[in-house]
Amino acid sequence: MRLVILDDYDLASEWAAKYIRNRIIQFKPSANNFFTLGLPTGSTPYGCYQKLIEYYRCGELSFKFVKTFNMDEYVGLPRAHPESYHSYMWNNFFKYIDIDPTNAHILDGNAEDLEAECQAYEQKIAQAGGILLFVGGIGPDGHIAFNEPGSSLVSRTRVKTLAKDTIVANARFFGNNLSKVPTMALTVGVGTVMDAKEVLREACHDVSSFWTFTMNVSILASFHVPRLELKSDVNQNKSTDLPKNGHHEERFVDNSVPPITIKIATPQAP
Repeated sequence: MRLVILDDYDLASEWAAKYIRNRIIQFKPSANNFFTLGLPTGSTPYGCYQKLIEYYRCGELSFKFVKTFNMDEYVGLPRAHPESYHSYMWNNFFKYIDIDPTNAHILDGNAEDLEAECQAYEQKIAQAGGILLFVGGIGPDGHIAFNEPGSSLVSRTRVKTLAKDTIVANARFFGNNLSKVPTMALTVGVGTVMDAKEVLREACHDVSSFWTFTMNVSILASFHVPRLELKSDVNQNKSTDLPKNGHHEERFVDNSVPPITIKIATPQAP
């Protein structure tokens, strides 16, 4: 596992976007060989998406031969609702790049049979050859997608009842009206994410909570990739629990497997 700490949101977003861009370019996707990419929603990846759009507009990157799979979607929220994850992805990313709409996969929270929808999603991922790079955020408590701490490490895409803390946190997107926040969602499982060849996690939280969510994610990551690469460059005013005025490096490397990358930045939402 490799941990990269950057000074602000813009730098973190650019770092992530370049990482994704480079992975796609190095793969050399084609009509017979698609790059598969797992994607999140929310305020954290917004800056990354803006940079990827910029790379596309500059001719540096194409999504013509990329298949994407989003992490989650609310249950019962109309697809056209401004807070649905369908709306988020199309309004903030997909409509600005050259991806084929049939290759942009998002769970249907209004499916007649939600369990069948989840099973079909797993099948689509498998048929695409699995996910090469899964990008996602990290909640303040370490949750991944709508998988709260304590979720099974082998869980697959499924229906989840949202935790109270998650509902309260998401109320800001619904006029701070808790009654309007969906209480259920479809989400990829922890096992679905960890099956990816590579995982990139983004977090923009108060650095004082650094160790809390890093510990949670490190436990999950250790079951998939026995590799640890920790690098920290932080200032004294960031946290008394982190190294100060210097560089701390600790490594355990197993070159037979790829690294998992976690990216953390101090809060500065767009």
